[in-house]
Amino acid sequence: MKKIFFIAWSFFTLSSLHAMQEANETNLIDASIDFRTFYYYGERENRAEREALAIGGILKATTQKFYGLSGSVAFYTSHDMLHYGADADMRYGTFDRSNIAGGSELVLSNGDAIDTIGEAYIEYSFAQTSLRYGRQRINTPLVNDFYNRFLPNSFEAITLESHEIENTKLFLSNISRWKYKSEADFKKFTTDSSSFKSLYIAGVEHTLTKDTKFSLYYYRMPQMLHSGYIEVDTSESLTQEINLRTQLHYLYQKSLQDALLGDIDTYLAGAKITLDYRNSWYLSALLDKVGNDTIRATGADYANLGLSSFINYTDLQIDGEALNAKALSYGII
Repeated sequence: MKKIFFIAWSFFTLSSLHAMQEANETNLIDASIDFRTFYYYGERENRAEREALAIGGILKATTQKFYGLSGSVAFYTSHDMLHYGADADMRYGTFDRSNIAGGSELVLSNGDAIDTIGEAYIEYSFAQTSLRYGRQRINTPLVNDFYNRFLPNSFEAITLESHEIENTKLFLSNISRWKYKSEADFKKFTTDSSSFKSLYIAGVEHTLTKDTKFSLYYYRMPQMLHSGYIEVDTSESLTQEINLRTQLHYLYQKSLQDALLGDIDTYLAGAKITLDYRNSWYLSALLDKVGNDTIRATGADYANLGLSSFINYTDLQIDGEALNAKALSYGII
């Protein structure tokens, strides 16, 4: 009965939003819904099998600008249809933050519903620059919304983004709290009072020509680690029907305080080369190499430290082993 009610409510909401938008001639508020159903099954030799079926999505409303000022709020919801939860045989999303939080904190995604305000921010825009404050989604190479399954990550932050310089994007952000994609609550990066309070990001993206772009980002987690990331993305036409795209990236990572994460001084270097035939068929070759220490705050422990994505080209949504110390990984798509 609950399943039927929830599905009926979702489609009723879709119809109501459409009707509200048609009736609202002044269009003071734009409303949207991202309704989805997601099924996942994973069978693994060395770890527990996982299965999930969820229904829900994102309901978002954004006001029109008034003298450059606007606001947005988004409701995130995810409801488990199988009700497996976590037991001796099926443990979902398990991670232990004791190594950075000053105490043992084992978190299990137990199948409970997620109903939360995932976004709530005000934004001031002037010319080609915007300043955003509050709960928001952020998308940079290493810190992003990681929208690969049902709900995205989101962050409590103040963010400045500017496009005043031609063909250039400038990005600055100070993040104080974050919400992992399979959780409802926003949390600090660590619970240890001696640890850092914020994550800082500075970035620039520049389009040199219509076929060449580079990105440069710097991430700093005081008392923990800092990382620098660069990517060069180029494309060229080999024939009228075949294009070649080359992506090269390099990430360095170094710890700032040995006591929290250990002594880290490592890198990730990789390449992705893609042949595109008539924008219909693609063939990609992937390669990544890691230095002497494991890349932290991504891959296997992205849920712990607030950095969101598997950064390597060779990740095909497995579990981050390609970011382990001295790993060499390659693949074909």
